[in-house]
Amino acid sequence: MATRYIRSVPSLAAHIRNMQRERVYDSSSLACPAAGLVRTYHPPKLEELLDARPSISVLNHEADTMAHVLRRLSDHLQRLSHAYAEWQDFDAGAYFDLYPKQTEVLVDMRGTDRMTRITFFGDLMIPRFQLAECYFVETFAPSYRAAFPVAREPDRQGPAMQRFRDEVEPEMARRWQHLCLVTQRLLWTLKNELDYLVVTDGEEEMFNWRPAWHTPGCPELVPGLLPAWETLTTFTMAVQCAPASRELYEGV
Repeated sequence: MATRYIRSVPSLAAHIRNMQRERVYDSSSLACPAAGLVRTYHPPKLEELLDARPSISVLNHEADTMAHVLRRLSDHLQRLSHAYAEWQDFDAGAYFDLYPKQTEVLVDMRGTDRMTRITFFGDLMIPRFQLAECYFVETFAPSYRAAFPVAREPDRQGPAMQRFRDEVEPEMARRWQHLCLVTQRLLWTLKNELDYLVVTDGEEEMFNWRPAWHTPGCPELVPGLLPAWETLTTFTMAVQCAPASRELYEGV
């Protein structure tokens, strides 16, 4: 089976609320850490933003600096809608200045000979998303499954349950809250910027994960990890690109 990743805020929320049913993907944050991206795609002084216990001022600074990053990316995507036709075989890694693994995680390309849809998962560049997603995959999901094993009653007084309730679940809730604070401020900053709105693909990405809210969320989790679908947002972006006519490359 091909490797799949959690690549957006609604995707992460869907996996958390459906812990009983969802397969856990490989960590997109470990496969494509922000520190490994070119500076175009991450804010300055990144190491300061990766503090797991940030102050409000640090969270606000992260949102403000990520707004600049997303503006640059939105401009890059807008130019792609015209530059795409200049490529005989479009190379997303070369265009976005990404290594192969980064391209696999950050970019999705689907379409036909006549039209290609290129999606860039902007949430993955947000340091707070990386901290929450990595913790979910590497710590929260394994701890949950240790506390609530499949096909038998959980030991509610056992060490696995105590660790989940006392340490892991509260930390996941904190990281999720920090992510929400950053995305809310970021959304407020970008909501009236036309260049960003032209390429935003938030509605499509939200719709893709809407079915996860058709059933109740995992009853064992605290309410803070079960947000309403309407409260979520994503900074996924996409453009539709048409190739140049084949005659251009055949010398006709």
